[in-house]
Amino acid sequence: MNSTPRTAAVQLRGPSGPIWARLYRPPPGEDLQPPLLVVLSDDSEPEELARRCEQLCLRGRLVVLTCPIPPIPETPTPDRPPADPPYDGTVAVPPYDVTVAVPPYDGAVAAARAVVGWAADHAGELEADPARLYLAGSGTAAAVAVEIARLAADEGWPDLTLYDLLEGTPR
Repeated sequence: MNSTPRTAAVQLRGPSGPIWARLYRPPPGEDLQPPLLVVLSDDSEPEELARRCEQLCLRGRLVVLTCPIPPIPETPTPDRPPADPPYDGTVAVPPYDVTVAVPPYDGAVAAARAVVGWAADHAGELEADPARLYLAGSGTAAAVAVEIARLAADEGWPDLTLYDLLEGTPR
C-alpha cells in the first residue's frame, strides 16, 4: 500500500482575494469517490496540521482540503497580550479597488464560507463524493467551522457533517 497521499496546491477565490488551500487525496483504492473533509485552520501550527491531514487522508481514506482562514484575534487579558500581527479588519469588495472594514470574525466566516461552498460545488472534480462532505476546524478556526455548519443547516445546504479535528467525532 502506498503510504503517501497525492497532494496539490489549490487557489480559490475568496471574498478579499485569492485563498490558497492544500489538497490531499488518498492513493487509488476500492472507494472511487471517498468523502471530502474540509479542514479550516488558523495556520498556527502548519507542520502539525499537514501531518494530521496526511493521516486523515490515508487512514480515513478521505480527500482532505485544508485552508487557512483570516486570524481571529483573541480578546487580550492582562496575562495574554494581543496576538501579533492583528488582522487589519478590511476586505476588498468589487470592483476590488475599494476596501471596507469588516470585523475579524465576520471576515473569517466569509472566507470559510467561500472555501466550503467551493468544496461542495467542486467535490466531483476533486475525486470526492459530493454527497459526503465533512467539516473540521483547527485552533481558533474550530469556532468558525461550527458557525459554517450552523449557516449550512439554516440555509438548506446539502448535509454537512461537523467533525472535531482532535477527537474525530461527528457533531
